[in-house]
Parts: sequence; C-alpha cells; structure tokens
Amino acid sequence: MKKRTILIGAVSLACVVLILLPIYQLTHTYRSLQQIHKPASPAKETLRIALISPAIRDLYWKEVQLGIKEIAKKQQAMVEVHGGYRGNASEMARDVQRVTSAKVDGIIAMGMDDPAFIQAVNQATESGIPVILIGTDIPNSLRKMYVGSDHVAAGRLLGDKVRVDLEKKSNSTVGIIGQSSDPMVAMLRIKGVEQSLASQKSMQIVKQIYSSSERNGTMQTMSQTHELLNRTSNLDAIIVSKGEELEAVTRVIEQRVGLNKIQIYTFQDVAQLTDLFEKGQVQAVVVDSPRKMGVESITHLLSWIRGEQLPLPSHVYTDSTLETSTGSRFRNEEH
Repeated sequence: MKKRTILIGAVSLACVVLILLPIYQLTHTYRSLQQIHKPASPAKETLRIALISPAIRDLYWKEVQLGIKEIAKKQQAMVEVHGGYRGNASEMARDVQRVTSAKVDGIIAMGMDDPAFIQAVNQATESGIPVILIGTDIPNSLRKMYVGSDHVAAGRLLGDKVRVDLEKKSNSTVGIIGQSSDPMVAMLRIKGVEQSLASQKSMQIVKQIYSSSERNGTMQTMSQTHELLNRTSNLDAIIVSKGEELEAVTRVIEQRVGLNKIQIYTFQDVAQLTDLFEKGQVQAVVVDSPRKMGVESITHLLSWIRGEQLPLPSHVYTDSTLETSTGSRFRNEEH
C-alpha cells in the first residue's frame, strides 16, 4: 500500500512538471522576446556645443556663428556662445575652463597661442571633451582638429597678385608690416607672401615686424608704419598682414605720401573694404570663409561625438578668396 502511494505521488508530480514546464518555457520565451524588442535607452536628448568667440559682436564671428547654428539646428544640437569683445587670451582660456567644468559635449574655439589657453584646451581634451580650433591653429595643443584658412597659401595668393601688379616695374620695393606676436596667422601669411615674391629677383622686400600689445595696438601700428616709410623712400606697395591694422597704416600713408602713391594689400574681412576699394586706396584683399568654417567645424565635431567619423582629420582647410578693386575674385580652393 505504501509503495502504491509513493508511486501515485511520483506520477502526479511528473504530471505537474509536464504541465508546468511548457508554461514556463512559453513565459521565458515571451520575456526574452520582449527584452530583444525593447526600445534602446534614449541617447542624450541634445548635444551641447560651446562656441568660444574672441569677438561676439564682430561681423566675421557672427558669420561663424551662423554656420555653426545652421548645422546645429538640423542635427538637434544646442550651441552656447561664450566669449568677449577683445579677443583676450586669458578670458578665452577661462571660458574654455568654464564650459569644461559644465561638461559640454564639445568645444569650438579660435586658437590662441597662449600658455593658459593651450592648457585649458588640453584639460578639456583630457576630460573627454573634443576641441576643434578654427581660424587659428595651435598644432602643439591636444585639439582634435583645425578648421580654417591655410594661411601660408593665402599669403601666396596675395603675393601672386602683388607680383603681377608690379611685374612691369623694374627694381620695385614692397613693404610688409606684421606682428611677431601673432605667429600662427600673421607670420604664416608673411611666409606665403615671401614664397610668392621670391621669384622676383629685382624686387626688394622690406619687412617691419613688431610685437603688439592690446592696450596700444593702433599707436604701435602707426609708429611702425612711420618707421617703415623712414627706411625706404621709394615704396611701391605695402602688404598689411592683418586687416585690423589697415586703418592705422592708411592713416600714416595718407599723412606722409598720399594714398595714391603706394599700392596697399591686406588680409581678412575689413569693415570699410568697399569704401576703400571705391576710393582706390586698397588694390586687393584676401578674405576667409567664416560661415564655411562654422559649418565644417560643427559637422566634424558632431560626427566624432556620435562615433560616425573616427578618427578626425588633423585639419580641414577652407578656401580663401582674393578680391580686387576691379571686382575680380580669385579663389584658393579648400583642401
């Protein structure tokens, strides 16, 4: 009797197992399928990108902002604009540090050849925040990439124009004025100019290179222009390495010899350029593509953050355009 009871119990248990096992398997399978098709956890809703601008109200940097915001809007990223009005390296370094502490997803900034700024860029990169420099490159920093003009190529483009304009004049003299305190832009442009003019053996090059301070920039430029004119009495052309210096240079030339005596060439976007062209005071200017810089910088930055482009190229050069007083335009294409 006892054996029979045990047997009945064993059979009953087996029946229960046989009944429950398929139910368990079906439940497990259903849960597994639910897990497979469960939506992935949503990614960070909006990427925060910080633009560190050296001159928020400047037309050039407004164009950069427009390019960045155009792409940011399409790709659902938010752009925070930080910066001042004078392009002060210490202020920009502090801005980089602040947005790094705020844990933005990426930083776009104009490069500044300043130890504090370089350190701030390096700290951001070491914190896992990618930094793209635009307009001015600092190759010895830990920036992810550089987007902007090839300043040496831009110098060659302007030098070619000067060479053509003066090729029929024998023993011509060209003055070059620039700031040694701006090695990543002014000095690279001057290098390109010299490369272009090197083929003109009869052309004399007179350089006036000086170190400028923020406080007395205009007065220094005027003083250096006087010094350049004192060094040579037969200057045929003058190349100004930065458009910001143009007003001070032209003021001195007008006082000393008259603007119609010397051909003037420069770089960058100059606010009074149209007026100077109409008056015949400037023969040619090489301008950057600030909006294109903004577009390219944020496009590459967002691609890197999202893992779509690894690694980033070291640099992307945007085109520079030579505009002349006669309305001609010549472009040094991006590469």
